[in-house]
Amino acid sequence: MKRCWLVVLVVALAAACWAQSPGKLETLGKYPAAGSELRVSTYQEGTEKVGLLGIWKEQPPRAATAFRTDDWAELMKLWQKASVVQSPSWHHIGVYKETGTKDPTLLTVSAGPGVRFTMETEDGLLTVVLSRSDYESFEKNLMAVKRFFGE
Repeated sequence: MKRCWLVVLVVALAAACWAQSPGKLETLGKYPAAGSELRVSTYQEGTEKVGLLGIWKEQPPRAATAFRTDDWAELMKLWQKASVVQSPSWHHIGVYKETGTKDPTLLTVSAGPGVRFTMETEDGLLTVVLSRSDYESFEKNLMAVKRFFGE
């Protein structure tokens, strides 16, 4: 009987510690471009999961767009359309507006000599161009996020 209570106590303490621990951020890919870096990441806190596409710079502003499981397919569609465009000029592919946050990011995707990601937040506008040489790696990272969601 004492052993049973000890097991229950240990499990309860472990659960309490885990519940208070911060979430886990994992960066799957980094794509440098002209003083900025496009990042593909995942974040999990408890059972909540999000995929992240971010533009990172040494100095602010920085921006990220968070995608829930159902929203990740929207980014995949934009990517599929953009990745096949080959043009010396830029062509608008589409937009995605983040939801469920105080400062929603508006992500605009264009394609031409690469794929251009523009994020508009309250802090400003950030743009990064993914070069064609990074397409294969980028797509693998997008698929890794899809698997992260359990799809």
